[in-house]
Amino acid sequence: MAVIAAELLLGAIPVAGRPLGNVVVPILACGLLYASLAVDRGDRPRAAHLVAPFAAPAGALAAVILSSLVVFLAEWVLAWRAAGVNLLDSGSDAELSVGDVMLVYTAGVAVSLPLTLVPMVALFEGAGVGAAFGTSIAAFRRNVRAFAVFGAAALVLLGFAIATMGILLPSCCRCGRPRRTRRGRI
Repeated sequence: MAVIAAELLLGAIPVAGRPLGNVVVPILACGLLYASLAVDRGDRPRAAHLVAPFAAPAGALAAVILSSLVVFLAEWVLAWRAAGVNLLDSGSDAELSVGDVMLVYTAGVAVSLPLTLVPMVALFEGAGVGAAFGTSIAAFRRNVRAFAVFGAAALVLLGFAIATMGILLPSCCRCGRPRRTRRGRI
């Protein structure tokens, strides 16, 4: 929830929010890797795991940020070319159709698959940018089918999320506003 909140809060900041989010959020998200490692070692996840990646060596942080920026660049270019939408503009997301959103995310998933292991190799193996990218790409080449299944599953879940977005929000069918009850809004 903290990662999503950070993404939303930074995205709401005019001009600098989106670029800053593309740097801070991927590192913050790596806190989930630290929490997973703790669980694997018999410990429990803690709030400190969320900020632990910020103490990683500069080379590891650079690898995490660069891999995230490569994916974002692919999404940004496609959104710009396909829909004329600048993803760096905090108000532009609403201009994307559902089809455009799926197209942009499909490109992002496709580009991210060879880079999936970059954060783990960089943070847990202490590899720099080149070694982290090289190791991740080599693992992808050896396991293309497994990564493709992973990517397909991610897209199916994303499609499900988009298709069901707002279903549980009580609203009137015609206007989308919250329904009123005798006691007020639901």
